[in-house]
Amino acid sequence: MDQSSKTPNIVFEKPEKISPPTLERLQKIAVTFAQKLYKRAPIERMEITFNEVKASFRRPISFITSLKVKFFNGANLFSRSEHKSAITSLHQAIAKVAKQYRRKVHKEN
Repeated sequence: MDQSSKTPNIVFEKPEKISPPTLERLQKIAVTFAQKLYKRAPIERMEITFNEVKASFRRPISFITSLKVKFFNGANLFSRSEHKSAITSLHQAIAKVAKQYRRKVHKEN
């Protein structure tokens, strides 16, 4: 089966002030996690949003990452993480969702 067909619908709201290489890396991290989770349980949708906490000089000082995963069986997982790096913030949110999955969804299946 084609690898791209196993990738669920990913809604990715990008941060305003972020470099293209960092954005590309964020998207790659999100797709890799979605494919890994999809192997365990079919994912209907994954939403990632970034909110920026800005200083008075309009530069982001931290990123608040929200990650919401909806499964076909009706289960929903949500996590929020804050860090000065967008990549680290996404990794922390993914770790929280993976932990929730092990505790909730995996036991139901």
